[in-house]
Order: sequence, then C-alpha cells, then structure tokens
Amino acid sequence: MPFGINHGYVAEGHDGANHIACQVSLEYALSDSISLTAHTTYNWALNADESFPDDDQLIDFLHAGVGLQWSF
Repeated sequence: MPFGINHGYVAEGHDGANHIACQVSLEYALSDSISLTAHTTYNWALNADESFPDDDQLIDFLHAGVGLQWSF
C-alpha cells in the first residue's frame, strides 16, 4: 500500500502526507519472456488544505492500466 509525502514537489502545496493508495495487479505469461500485465489503483487524498493553491489538485481518484512486459 503506497504512501505519498510532499516535500516541495508541489511548490504551492502543503508539506507532509498527501495520499495513500491501494493497488491490485495481475500478470499473465504469454511466453517465457513476455507477460501481459494489468493494474488498478485507488488513491485517497490526505490532509488536503484549500488554503494552499495546489491542494485543489489533491483528490481521490482511480487509475488503471495494461502493459506488456518483456524480460531478457
């Protein structure tokens, strides 16, 4: 479970904890060296403070993706 902290990355945002996430991922081997991958992640905003201009971007959101992994 990832945990995010802002230390100046968002210049006009608060410093400190800003999100926590939960991710589910799957991998399916197509061959010995190629796999199909998929993930779904939900992020929860922490400590959003509207007095900081960039904290309006600190929201809960769902992210998903698929990919192809090649091992060599």
